[in-house]
Amino acid sequence: MLRETTVKNGKVRGLAGTDPRITVYKGIPFAAKPIGENRWRAPQPCPDWDGVLDAYNFGPISYQDRPGMGTDIYCREWHVDPSVTLSEDCLYLNIWTPAKKEGEKLPVLVWYFGGGFQWGYTSEMEFNGEQLAKRGIVVVSVAYRLNCFGFLAHKDITAEAPDAPANFGLMDQCAGLNWVHDNIAAFGGNPDQITIAGQSAGGSSVMHQLTHKGNEKLIKGAAIFSGIIRLADPKDDIFKPLNLEKAEDLGAQFFESLGVKSLEEARALSQEEVFDGYNRFVKDHPRMFPIQDGSFCEGDPVQLFIDRKCADVPVIAGNTTDEFSFAGVNSVELSVKTVFEAADKNAPSQKFYYYRFDPEIPGDGNPGDSYPGTFHSCDLWFFFGSLDKCTRPYTGKQLDLARQMCDYFANFIKTGDPNNNGGNDFLLRSENYENVHRSAVTGWDCDNLVSIDELSPEKVGIDYVCRDKASLPAWAPYKVDNRYEMEFLSNGARPKFEGGIRQGSKKQAVNPYLPSWEYIPDGEPYVFNNRVYVYGSHDLWQGETFCLGDYVTWSAPIDDLGNWHYEGVIYPKTADPLNKEGRMCLYAPDVTVGPDGRYYLYYVLDRVCVVSVAVSDTPNGPFKFYGYVHYEDGTRLGEKEGDEPQFDPGVLTEGDKTYLFTGFCGQGDKSRHGAMLTVLDKDMFTITRAPEFVAPGNCYSEGTGYENHAFFEAPSIRKHDDTYYFIYSSEVCHELCYATSKDPLGPYKYGGVIVSNCDRGIDSYKKADDATAYGANNHGSIVQIGDDWYIFYHRHTNGTWFSRQGCAEKIKFEADGSIKQVEITSCGLNGGPLSDVGEYPSYIACNIFTKEHVAYVESSVPRVVQEGADGDANPGYIKAIVDGTTVGFKYFDVKGATGLRIKTRAYFDGDFEVRTSLDGEVLGKIHGVNSNMWESNECTFDAPLTGVHALYLTYCGTGNASLKSIEFLH
Repeated sequence: MLRETTVKNGKVRGLAGTDPRITVYKGIPFAAKPIGENRWRAPQPCPDWDGVLDAYNFGPISYQDRPGMGTDIYCREWHVDPSVTLSEDCLYLNIWTPAKKEGEKLPVLVWYFGGGFQWGYTSEMEFNGEQLAKRGIVVVSVAYRLNCFGFLAHKDITAEAPDAPANFGLMDQCAGLNWVHDNIAAFGGNPDQITIAGQSAGGSSVMHQLTHKGNEKLIKGAAIFSGIIRLADPKDDIFKPLNLEKAEDLGAQFFESLGVKSLEEARALSQEEVFDGYNRFVKDHPRMFPIQDGSFCEGDPVQLFIDRKCADVPVIAGNTTDEFSFAGVNSVELSVKTVFEAADKNAPSQKFYYYRFDPEIPGDGNPGDSYPGTFHSCDLWFFFGSLDKCTRPYTGKQLDLARQMCDYFANFIKTGDPNNNGGNDFLLRSENYENVHRSAVTGWDCDNLVSIDELSPEKVGIDYVCRDKASLPAWAPYKVDNRYEMEFLSNGARPKFEGGIRQGSKKQAVNPYLPSWEYIPDGEPYVFNNRVYVYGSHDLWQGETFCLGDYVTWSAPIDDLGNWHYEGVIYPKTADPLNKEGRMCLYAPDVTVGPDGRYYLYYVLDRVCVVSVAVSDTPNGPFKFYGYVHYEDGTRLGEKEGDEPQFDPGVLTEGDKTYLFTGFCGQGDKSRHGAMLTVLDKDMFTITRAPEFVAPGNCYSEGTGYENHAFFEAPSIRKHDDTYYFIYSSEVCHELCYATSKDPLGPYKYGGVIVSNCDRGIDSYKKADDATAYGANNHGSIVQIGDDWYIFYHRHTNGTWFSRQGCAEKIKFEADGSIKQVEITSCGLNGGPLSDVGEYPSYIACNIFTKEHVAYVESSVPRVVQEGADGDANPGYIKAIVDGTTVGFKYFDVKGATGLRIKTRAYFDGDFEVRTSLDGEVLGKIHGVNSNMWESNECTFDAPLTGVHALYLTYCGTGNASLKSIEFLH
């Protein structure tokens, strides 16, 4: 390996990396020390050195607040070492190279760290360049001056050096880039294939370098991670540079605060005196950032980029989902897309690649970090493939995602295109033949010098390039007419909109609201700590019966109801003493907050008639078994003579009392009388008022207000204003009904139907008796989220009753407190219609039916199905579409759509007729034919479609089709 080489300033020696095929050079000076007379001057040429420079350790980091002293997430994540050396003498770079000799012409990455131009350093753990180097990249990280040392402006400095009056940190970066261009061949790099990249302020730095005159010939590509930022409030926008005059005024105030009257006096101060003064100064003044100095920075780099007054090279840019979000809008995402679209209009031949980072990030064990979200900078571990340096408990899927992201980054550095068309290169060294025979490298191609089949003992010691055969999902450029995106999710890289449907820069909410592979029926929604939590039973894909899984929960921020987070298993079925072997299922649960502030989970196992209770200190568990609901003598509810069996508990706590509603009444079963109400003491399981019936079952409803809508199961209780709403599933099975009372003890008066999961009873777009979805049993409740109220319910998939998915619809309380039945839709929690931009998976269809309008699900009907195991990246789709099948989506905010594209598969021959109402005119026909792969076909409308519309596809033809997705054309 190339452990020693010669640059223009002298000889330099490196050390083997963790992988001995990589050589690491640390702390190579690329400019003179910016101290003394060089403080607040452009970087000066690096002096030569005698002998061999042992580049074994990182250089001192730019002077800043000492790392390791804070407690926030960034101090815990990266800035962890308080013993690191701080110094103005900071202009050093580091190199990771896989080269064996000079002049190999490997592609080069030059990396600029972030930190708001105030903090950060090249030796942060996430910037380990070894994984990228193993992919055939020479990686260079360049330090630069920060804060007042890097971005002070003052009239005396301008007078001294009018051609370099400010932006010393940016000039440091440029000096490092030029040093790399002049010397990188000595490390096996190609000076004509340099990609610059950075994150946050480092990304902004990339924009500055791209738009600096003189860099055009040096840069061949750029990656900007969370660095194209325009904040809504200009005074908060640190990435839009001030002009020189304002910056000089700020510098004059700074000198005054330091007690100095001249540049000479300021340079005479120690670095500690300057920085301590800066920290005092910024308490009442703005911090110092890059400025428009008319020299290095001639204007706003974002506008220069849009106007193409920059190095005209391919660019990757994007963001993490949860960073810089204001009023539900991610400022970085909005900025990147706006800039890319504007730049694309001026340079349609150039390639811009957009990404969004949105996987699950595990907590680090600190309070408040159980779900940190995709916080600013957390994607760096993944792009550098350095998860092994992080303390968070990352697991297999996250490691797989990191490998994909590192592959994309490496591909882009190599070619200006993140795609690799079938694999990425890794180095493999043969020290003995046995270590590289085929069984040792299954799934790899070795294509340097010889193929793997030609390896022999004589080839010992030869290096081979091994290519991972696994292809990456195609990543197309982002353009005005094709806004292609790449989402990095827990399940891997997903192109376009398939990983999460978004409107603008906010993930849209759809039905079902959870991933298409997750089956959480019987949903009881609650708002705790500004998040919506849904508690339900847990069906399993291909399960033989109901509720086979452990209890899990999901949650979402109340202002972002498309952004659901898996909280994990909150209570395993084996936690109940009656079910240590897990032979019984956990039926529908409910949760309430007790007088002690703890969270209590009520449930019933499937072969017993008693109510169990578990407790947790947090809404996301874990819950621990607490006991059984019982009478004062210890007899469990359901086991006392005269008790009816308990089922589906629903609970409401007010003060020291908890109201427990239970019951199940099958058709014609006279042994079950109806829904029961039991009152519990403040200990949450001792009965203070024995069960009383509050709503009749089928055999006892004649002549009451409940007739034809008698209580069946799924009792739930909520309060709105001064009225208690008892929600339940009726004898009609597919509907959720309600009854009301002014007192939690009743009496409860029947109110009506809230929702039907086959939409019977709705006559706004079809006949009231027509079923426009395949329904079955139902269970759910109502909840207030912000200013709106919703009904949560479930639907049936996979042609079975045993894989139910959660859905929700907005409801409205009339002046008299009544609730009108709501229509089932695709947009549920979205707060309005879905955007007409993007590709939507077909599983969000709210209507799937045939000419017969069958109300109850069957195994052979058109249905949503799952392809792959739970958690797989592939979204659900609709199969078994036959002649006369209609698939409906509601609603879209359509803005001038000119046509529709769909993806279909299977053996069929026919047309999909496109309408916006069931009996409306046909807007177009999309023909499809036999294919065992997903194929795209489309139609053009006679006139652009505008307005809020439903979308209906009716198949006319032979065979049996599958539908994967829909997409409006513009």
